[in-house]
Amino acid sequence: MGIKVGAVPHAYLLKDTLTDADFAADLMRLYRNEAPPVYQDPTVFLKQTFPTEGLRDTLKQVFGRIAHVPGSASVIRLETAFGGGKTHVMSTIYHVARDGHRLRSLVRPLLDEALIPSAPVKTVVLVGDKYSGNHCMEYAEDGIETHTLWGELAYQVGGKEAWNTWKAYDEERMPPSDAVLHRLLSGSPVVLLMDELPAYLRTARSVTVGHTTLAGVTIPFMQRLLTLAASLPNLVVVYSLAREAYADEAEELLRELDAVSARVETVIRPTGDTEVAAIVNRRLFASVDPAAAENTADRFIRYYQSSLGNDMPLPAEYVTPAYREALIRSYPFHPALLDVLDRKVATIPDFNKTRGALRVLADTVQALWEGDDDPDLILPGMVPVSDVRVQPQLTSRIKREVFTHALRADLANDQGDAHAQLLDRSWIGRTGRPLVSHMARTAYLHSLVQGKASGATLTDLLIGAGSPGVDLGLCLTAWEEFMNAAWYVVSDGRLFRFQTEPSLNKVIADEMTMVHNQDVRAELVAKIQQVFQDGAFKLVYNPDESVELEDRPSLRLVVTSPDGPLLDLRTTGIETPAIPDRIRDLFENHGGDLRKYRNSLVFLLADEGMREDLYRLARRLRVIRSLVEDPLRKEAFASQWDRLIQEQKSGPQELSRAIYRTYRHLFYPDGSANGLAYRIIEPHQDDFPKGKGQHMIERALRERPEGPKLLVADDPPKDPDWLKERAWDYGRDEITTEALYHAFFRRGQLPFLAAVDPLKESIRQAVEKRLWVYRDGDRVVYGESVNPVISSTVWLYTAERAKNLGIGPWQPGTDESAAILTEPEKAPGRPAETGYSGGSAKEARVTYAKPVREWKTTGTVDEVIRDLADADLTEPVAIVRLAAVQLAAVNALTELSTTGIRLPVTVDASFLITVDDEEIRLDFKGSVRRFQRVKTAIVPFVSEAMTRNRPDQNHVSMTLTYDWDADQPTTALVDWLRTALGKRPGTYELTVGFKEATV
Repeated sequence: MGIKVGAVPHAYLLKDTLTDADFAADLMRLYRNEAPPVYQDPTVFLKQTFPTEGLRDTLKQVFGRIAHVPGSASVIRLETAFGGGKTHVMSTIYHVARDGHRLRSLVRPLLDEALIPSAPVKTVVLVGDKYSGNHCMEYAEDGIETHTLWGELAYQVGGKEAWNTWKAYDEERMPPSDAVLHRLLSGSPVVLLMDELPAYLRTARSVTVGHTTLAGVTIPFMQRLLTLAASLPNLVVVYSLAREAYADEAEELLRELDAVSARVETVIRPTGDTEVAAIVNRRLFASVDPAAAENTADRFIRYYQSSLGNDMPLPAEYVTPAYREALIRSYPFHPALLDVLDRKVATIPDFNKTRGALRVLADTVQALWEGDDDPDLILPGMVPVSDVRVQPQLTSRIKREVFTHALRADLANDQGDAHAQLLDRSWIGRTGRPLVSHMARTAYLHSLVQGKASGATLTDLLIGAGSPGVDLGLCLTAWEEFMNAAWYVVSDGRLFRFQTEPSLNKVIADEMTMVHNQDVRAELVAKIQQVFQDGAFKLVYNPDESVELEDRPSLRLVVTSPDGPLLDLRTTGIETPAIPDRIRDLFENHGGDLRKYRNSLVFLLADEGMREDLYRLARRLRVIRSLVEDPLRKEAFASQWDRLIQEQKSGPQELSRAIYRTYRHLFYPDGSANGLAYRIIEPHQDDFPKGKGQHMIERALRERPEGPKLLVADDPPKDPDWLKERAWDYGRDEITTEALYHAFFRRGQLPFLAAVDPLKESIRQAVEKRLWVYRDGDRVVYGESVNPVISSTVWLYTAERAKNLGIGPWQPGTDESAAILTEPEKAPGRPAETGYSGGSAKEARVTYAKPVREWKTTGTVDEVIRDLADADLTEPVAIVRLAAVQLAAVNALTELSTTGIRLPVTVDASFLITVDDEEIRLDFKGSVRRFQRVKTAIVPFVSEAMTRNRPDQNHVSMTLTYDWDADQPTTALVDWLRTALGKRPGTYELTVGFKEATV
């Protein structure tokens, strides 16, 4: 059942020639008895008025005030955009005030029975855009001409007699006093309707009154009037301000009235967003069959469900109960048509919002009822935008005349050779519908608004043309044909819009047919290398032979050519692909030898499904560049030149994005029998602005479910036992620091080592905790802090191995039983020793104390404090140590060492800082007093090193040891740390000792 059975238009829509006056409420013409019957006749008007919530609220306030209902508003401002229904609301007030007493049955849906007036109420109408600065109205029967708002007010309230008493005020352009105004309005009830006040102020500015203007004295009059309305129970004022139409004047009036109106006025929005459909249907249709609306809604919901099942690009909301209700509510119009008119087209100021939409919809109804088609719903694509009745409403009327040529070329013209008309000759035969025209009309409606909202999505186009019986897949095909032929329709990849000049994309596409992939390969390769060159890995682009890929302990990213080897996400998304032979050869071999440092390589491959899109963008960029560089083209593309330049500027970034989308296949060592693990990497939106392709690779390696594959400078150190098990040679109890470092580049089960800092910190902690012994030549460190050096001559031993070799505290002459103890005993008269750091056998004779029970944590300031607070430690605290090995954190501890409410007992610091070609090395262990002298020398170098931000060139460490009062609770320690460290950057190690060391 079509709409011609389910809905019956008002008779005037089908018989009369429609004019703007049929849809433009005019309060002054209503007052003069000159409005069309649809507005002038109260019976016709009230029948076609839908009781919106805002309208009902306004009437309740107005006639509640007249009926002396407590709490009713005395001043009401209708807050709405230009053309948003305010004049219709005032017209309704006018009719209810004058004729409501005799049309009670028509008024009841709008106003409670108790508030309907029992007799006519005096109604004053002041319409600012109908007056000039020197003239308002002429009343020939009384021989009176009014010149001001107050003169017009006096005449409408009290006739000739009242005006005569106000004549001097009117002719001299001076407003009456409060007392005079009170005498005029304190009699019988008065409803005062004021519309378009800013328009009056604009003309009143040209009239000089004393040292000011008529506008200048009108605003105080308005202030008096609104103030008086608040105190007179028989007076109610309703006014509106159309901000868009007279922005400056509206804002001026609002500012001046704000001090008064804010205290007395009530602001009401006449029309809600969900009431548009009901307003339109009441205005245009005499009757709508509810059963037809429900049946049609059910058919469309089933149609959309079927289309979604066929993977059509429709939102899931189109099959919800809420959308079914929207279909029923808007019948016989499709909700999408009302939405595009209300939310897009109606935002154009010259469209006049509701009245403009009503005019377009009325013309559409007329055209449909005149034709043979009887559609299920009136879709957006059925608006005859090229029809002689509708086109002016959607071009010249809203200052869009420039679209006329686009409509004639691409949509419709009298010769029938517009692109949509030509294509529809075949589509009408195949589907019975002009699919191309319907979709193009939809795109045009969405194109009228300017800015980011301009244009239709693919969903908008399908909804604009699709109805039960039409395959949306055919709609997609029809639209693709149209886009290939159209001159004035463009797409930004998401939105399709009409423009006023021939499509630049069409020109570019034609030029691209002359450019081949091999023509842009060199440029594309250079761009790929640029995208992936910066990061934790050194880029190696597409080595032909394995011997070209050096075998050395440094991280390399191998990016293959976009021409191969290739993988395809359409299949790799299902199962892990086989390792391409070329990748396996590069990974396992170095020329004729087996590759030693396999855990230094990552392989990145292009996706076959994205390859052509990558080359297409490269060819497009080449064409755009050639167009810009051709001086003859600038004149031809004068109006689109800025866009062409913008595309030239954005083209490299778009090509970079395409490279991100294309290079998705990552192979990396994992220590398995297969040798290489596989992962699809996903570019994130924040990758694109960075312009660094390695960012997404590093993220993929660090966010593995099985744990990070990539270690960076800020990562915490690995546990010494973990390192001993995985990185030391099997069964060995000694290893050089260089061999340990190289293990990270040889063994696939180990993470990539992007910075040496975590490894050095692991060594330092193992030595300090007496798990390993560190030997650099004659220097041996055991049980105290060390700044490790990565070298083939620096050795690490297990404690047992060092004991067997007689190294450190186990060298000849040392008491072995005492040496294996953890802490030294404090001898009388001097501080206790803290460990062994080399020296002769005589110097090595040391007695060690029993260990102190300790609690440790490592992390940022917030993490350290949180861990301490959560630990619920109850033992008395004896000592506190703060340690750091990162430059920023060491800098913070350097400052803390000599400042604050508590000073450390000892400072243990080591600095190796490289600035340009100069190296600064300093080791210190001692009291704070002596460290103060050192601090002044080292701080400038630390500051300079931080500004250079080269952590690989600087190796630093610091430990501050504090005595702690055992009587103070752990909460006091938490508070002190929070105060001392604040928001300092970096990672810290906190050690808390709970008991005095004893022998």
